[in-house]
Amino acid sequence: MPVRADDYVSRGLAPVFDMNLPEGILREELRHTFAKTVERMDDLTLLSIVGASQIGRLRCVPTGSTPGVVPALSIAELLAHKGTESLFDELLRRFMTYSGVAGVQPKVLVRDATKVSHRSTTHMVKAWSPDRYPQLAANEHYCMEVAREVGLPTAKTQLSESGALLVVERFDLTASGYLGYEDFCSLSGKASAQKYEGSYEQMAKRVSQFVSPGAVPHALELFFRSLVVSCAVGNGDAHLKNFGVLYDDPAKLVELTPVYDVVCTKVYLPQDMLALMLDGNKRFPSRKTLTTFGAASCGLTPRRIKEVFEATDDAIARVGERLRGMKSERPEFAGVAQAMDAVWSQWLSQRPLVVAQSNGDRSAVVAPAGRRSGRRKGPRL
Repeated sequence: MPVRADDYVSRGLAPVFDMNLPEGILREELRHTFAKTVERMDDLTLLSIVGASQIGRLRCVPTGSTPGVVPALSIAELLAHKGTESLFDELLRRFMTYSGVAGVQPKVLVRDATKVSHRSTTHMVKAWSPDRYPQLAANEHYCMEVAREVGLPTAKTQLSESGALLVVERFDLTASGYLGYEDFCSLSGKASAQKYEGSYEQMAKRVSQFVSPGAVPHALELFFRSLVVSCAVGNGDAHLKNFGVLYDDPAKLVELTPVYDVVCTKVYLPQDMLALMLDGNKRFPSRKTLTTFGAASCGLTPRRIKEVFEATDDAIARVGERLRGMKSERPEFAGVAQAMDAVWSQWLSQRPLVVAQSNGDRSAVVAPAGRRSGRRKGPRL
């Protein structure tokens, strides 16, 4: 929002203020807690409660006030905790007013006691509903592992020993303070409720518009690679709010954020679709459709696109091995792990057949995982 003579006009809160408003369980808990002390829990009231502590460096406080110090806790103890829901309920009560963060998944922002130089939050703690999204923390952790294996910059995630919590280190935090952050919902002039509107083609144009000119080619490749990972792991929630930009000085370098919030949604919604349009629809795309998008919207060569597919396939295979090992280590995760494995194997089944020469003039067809040729069965994932 550059300084200008004209007013900024919005029917509700301006998108940059709407961007971090709590949703889901966090919003309901805030509404219930403040029901007796506020006349109406509208968006502006909600911003007045959580605005002093939110993602990015923008802070909103009443006139004459300053952001307070967030209570501290031990992230190490949190990760080692053996309990389940009761711990998150305690965290919710303690940190909900410091949690200016969007998303329907149960989450709060907390401050690690070891980060003595920071007065505000340093980590996000996510939980899950056993009724609707069982083992969501482990699901996200292993999907993020795929992104890391591919070589994408990612938010750092740690799964608690109980598997009940996912602890995410804030990627907008540096030794000297917080970076500016805006998601692509805000950058598109949309409220959070409109996060599923638009297309990935439009997103690519937004990347070119808001990322610093010299960083655009690299940013478009990162965007394409992250979209391929989302398609590979079955993530139907790669919406406008799950991409953003970071900057220290917007007049200097503006870059894409690291990858975050990648989940295999098809485990819970087998018929799930993409969050945004691609090639005119929301069906999960074929590799051919992704190839066309990578070339036309992201400026990648066929060779580079092929390398992205190969790196993603390799990452899926490596993390898939660890995922299957979890079935015995965490029996409660076995069902979700098996369902994730099936989704990932479906992606690998799209790999093109490889024709290898044999006996001089005879060829043998080698099928990839999940596919069968007439002569030989390919390796299992």
